Amino acid sequence: MWRTAAIALTAPPVIASTCGVVVMTGLATDAKPTTGWRLYVLAFMAFCLIPHPVIRLIIAADSVVLLRDLPDTAFLVLSWSDIIPSL
Repeated sequence: MWRTAAIALTAPPVIASTCGVVVMTGLATDAKPTTGWRLYVLAFMAFCLIPHPVIRLIIAADSVVLLRDLPDTAFLVLSWSDIIPSL
């Protein structure tokens, strides 16, 4: 669930930014995008960015919930001299 939420959190801003660049590039050239095209791109960007806070909350809640299921090895004290011999 955490991986899926992280991908869902990362992908929409990239997609929305790409859509914004496409619209701005269309505005910079002589060919003007139609109002319908602009509304379609803005609706798509909003559709991608509106779930962002919800996904953030899912990741935060999942992180806290997973703390109760830590394996016993998470509480071992490491001897740094075994890991880095020069210490």
